Amino acid sequence: MKKKTIIASVVVLLILVSAYSLWANNNRPPVARTYTVLEGPYEEVVSALGYVDYEKEVIVSTQVGGIIREVAKKAGERVEIENRLISIDDNDAKNVYDNLQTSLKLAQARLADYQSGYGNNRNSVALQREVLGKERAGIELSMAQLMDQINQTEILVDEGISPRLELDKLLEQQALLDQSMKTVEARQRALADPSYTASELAASIEAAKDSIRRQEEDLEKYNIKAPISGIILETYVKEGELVGPGQNIMKIASDSRKFVVVALDERYLSSISVDQEALLVSDQLRAKGRIHEIAPSINRETGTVDIKVEILDNLEAFLQNMTIRVDLATVTFENALTIPGNYLVENGGLGVYIQNEAKQVEAVDIEVYNKNLPTVYVTNGLKKGMMILEPEGLEEGMAVELKTEGVDGP
Repeated sequence: MKKKTIIASVVVLLILVSAYSLWANNNRPPVARTYTVLEGPYEEVVSALGYVDYEKEVIVSTQVGGIIREVAKKAGERVEIENRLISIDDNDAKNVYDNLQTSLKLAQARLADYQSGYGNNRNSVALQREVLGKERAGIELSMAQLMDQINQTEILVDEGISPRLELDKLLEQQALLDQSMKTVEARQRALADPSYTASELAASIEAAKDSIRRQEEDLEKYNIKAPISGIILETYVKEGELVGPGQNIMKIASDSRKFVVVALDERYLSSISVDQEALLVSDQLRAKGRIHEIAPSINRETGTVDIKVEILDNLEAFLQNMTIRVDLATVTFENALTIPGNYLVENGGLGVYIQNEAKQVEAVDIEVYNKNLPTVYVTNGLKKGMMILEPEGLEEGMAVELKTEGVDGP
């Protein structure tokens, strides 16, 4: 009997303890999360999407026509200035060069012959005049025939029947005949007035050398080189293709400097300036930037202004036309009191909750710079180090316990 009494007493005691615990928990003041007011820099950032653009783009074109023999660089590859891009078949141009060299040697030989005794051999003058006359007549005949061929070819080229390359070859032949005629005329004048023979022959030599120099310059045009260092964006020709003078063959972009071009809402125009820092962000990249240029006019259709932000680091990771987010600080304060935006309370005015000396919730009126942001700049009503309460589930006058989360916020 005594044992049963003890067991019953223990059961009753347990029931009483459980009931008290339940009552205590039900009547315990709620626990509020807290935040300690900080002082530090405050920024408001505006973001806009833009695209990567290189410093400048250059279209490379041919200066001579012919068959593409080699395409040395392809789209996407990097080139340095003076790297060879494309080679054009230059066999015909080399033949012209060889003929000019032969003409030079002939002119030099004629001058040497004159200097070695032609001036004293009067009897040979008549014979040489006759030979030169025949040579001139042959050149004139060849020139007349060539002109007819040039005129016919020009018509065919204009009508798209013949390639421009055929006309270019005929014009090169015309230039050679012109040079030969000048040489013959110089010799004829020398025979007519022997006192000028040596100087005229020397002049023909200089004319031949000048033609050779020009042809050497033309030969260089058959190997097209990069005018700048950068990335090849596009190629427009392929090996074996016939190209004409002035035809576009490649597009190269200088990548020594890169920019992000973005259209920014005109409302923020007064808050930005050239040389202002920016943050450039994509899914996998973060880099520093700086405003390089602000467009002088506003696009009235979109209400935006174009700005160009220079990329300052990690340049190789930013590719042409890549989409990048640009973050710009439009408002900055160095020593500002800041709190999380979700700690604000709006009851007829703007305020926050604190715990008073009676451990009850008390509302404090405050003024803020901008309430519609995750972090709020408090301009009046709070001091650095004050502890405020997260308002969710709280009412003014309610007893409350605190759950301190530290100065870094909840």
